Amino acid sequence: MIILKSEMKKSIDANSILSVDPLYVQTLNMLVSGELNNSVTAVQHHFRIGYNRAANLLEQIRTTINKEVI
Repeated sequence: MIILKSEMKKSIDANSILSVDPLYVQTLNMLVSGELNNSVTAVQHHFRIGYNRAANLLEQIRTTINKEVI
């Protein structure tokens, strides 16, 4: 599945940012720019966070994207 940057930007609104992880926006930007692979391990090692937090971050991003694409 190919996600356009414009679709990713639409997925972030002021209300949803308040309820997500503080690293959400930074992770999203790095995924879109290609600086970071779309894997839990890559997020975990880059930000030096635990597996569960990295998995939750990616799940939040994927859920937000899927809501916008569908």
